[in-house]
Amino acid sequence: MSTLSNVIFAPDPPSERHRGRIFLIDFGLSKYYRDPTTLVHILEGTTRAERGTQDYASIHNHLHITSSRRDDMESLAYTMVKLLRGSHPWVHAELPSDCLRLKREWSGPSLCVDYPSVFGEFVDYTRALEFDEDPQYSSWKERFRALVPGMPSDSLYDVNVRRLSEGLTRSSPVRVWPTAYTRFAKWSCMASFS
Repeated sequence: MSTLSNVIFAPDPPSERHRGRIFLIDFGLSKYYRDPTTLVHILEGTTRAERGTQDYASIHNHLHITSSRRDDMESLAYTMVKLLRGSHPWVHAELPSDCLRLKREWSGPSLCVDYPSVFGEFVDYTRALEFDEDPQYSSWKERFRALVPGMPSDSLYDVNVRRLSEGLTRSSPVRVWPTAYTRFAKWSCMASFS
């Protein structure tokens, strides 16, 4: 198994059970956002150092502010941007301060200009979340699910792009994702929103 930032892939052909799926998994920096006994949300504060991969780190992480669910959502947004575009505008930033500056310069819509607007809106939404705010997982899941005609309504976002592409029209969002569609035409995407 090889890793590339937050995307995990197998260099060998996947087993039939996993054929056609992309799994986004990263528990390396996981922690409780609530006290496990009292269920009280952790307090916002500062940290000594940034954690995680610079390209996917939230703006708050760059500022050394305690991570919470908002930061996980922002990292997911940057992962989606990477899958759509192939790279981030800050990919060559050597210093964390340069990466932060570039992230602040790029709005969600400007990052996702050639893709359905929901992607840019999601980036901006995640950046605007408050530290202890409950992310609207279900509504975002539905907005992304609506991009793919015939998407089954189950607990996993599990689409076989090749199968669904047979019924797509020229106006379908998948048709305007040339990079992502070409790159992942033989895959189906699977992401789970808590």
